[in-house]
Amino acid sequence: MVELGAATEVTSGYSFNSKDFSPNNPVKCIKIANVGVQEFVNDEDSKLPSNFIAKYSEFVIREDDMVIALTRSIISTGLKVAIVPKSYNNSLLNQRVASIRSKGNLSNVKFVYFVLCSDFVFKYISEQARSLMQPNLSITDLKILKIPLPPLAIQQTIVAEIEAEQALVKANHELIIRFKKKIQSTLARVWEEDGPTPIDES
Repeated sequence: MVELGAATEVTSGYSFNSKDFSPNNPVKCIKIANVGVQEFVNDEDSKLPSNFIAKYSEFVIREDDMVIALTRSIISTGLKVAIVPKSYNNSLLNQRVASIRSKGNLSNVKFVYFVLCSDFVFKYISEQARSLMQPNLSITDLKILKIPLPPLAIQQTIVAEIEAEQALVKANHELIIRFKKKIQSTLARVWEEDGPTPIDES
């Protein structure tokens, strides 16, 4: 078991001034609202000036980085953690959100992501929140979270296996949806072909 802070680069977001945000600015900013439960939520209303990329370079987020909410990290449906999409490449990280990035040849960020989506981590963060009597996660507690970390090649193999299973589940889900639509279409056709018998009023 290895501490998350030793296996990855963990960064806490910056407290940008609310006056700097404008929908007319070019630089996207990742906020709490963007981080759902295993889902990245697009919300581009608040953006920052272009010169902030150089000015706050240590808070620049790249595609495939991981982000986790530090405020209300846990909700009824799970842990608020997500993978940053391509559309948010070179965005900036706002306060109360942490980013997690692979460190050298130690870790595969998607492997770490799947670990963070586990029941073990959900329990750990829930216990931390209860001990503090508040639904927040500190950056320190996040960094000292211990995770399993096999060699990089094994991590990559595990990620490939999980993604293959996810693709299969998605395909089956889409197939179920198609079958349900087909069933409803068939039933609708039956109703049309075998409608109510007209009443003879003669």
